[in-house]
Amino acid sequence: MRVPGTHYAFYVHGPDEPEKGNRFDPNIALLDPFSRELSFTTPAALEGGRRVFDWGSDRSPATPWRDTLIYELHTKGFTQLHSDVPEAWRGKYLGLTAPPYSST
Repeated sequence: MRVPGTHYAFYVHGPDEPEKGNRFDPNIALLDPFSRELSFTTPAALEGGRRVFDWGSDRSPATPWRDTLIYELHTKGFTQLHSDVPEAWRGKYLGLTAPPYSST
């Protein structure tokens, strides 16, 4: 159970085989993809630490892990040259909300 105010991160164990796409390193803290807040106030504590946020009435998606895809996206590279993204938004998180990317 995640308790609001608690700092934690994920550590993933597995083979270190970059040629096969496996880059597991149990010494590196991974961030929670559902995180709403990051905390770096105590560098000696948890590298890349994350503080648990009270989600209130929000709920996690009910997507089973077998149907889940976690994709790393570099916002700047993904939006900076896209002609449908307003120029002032290019290379910024806001650029991901432009019509070619948003569902609205």
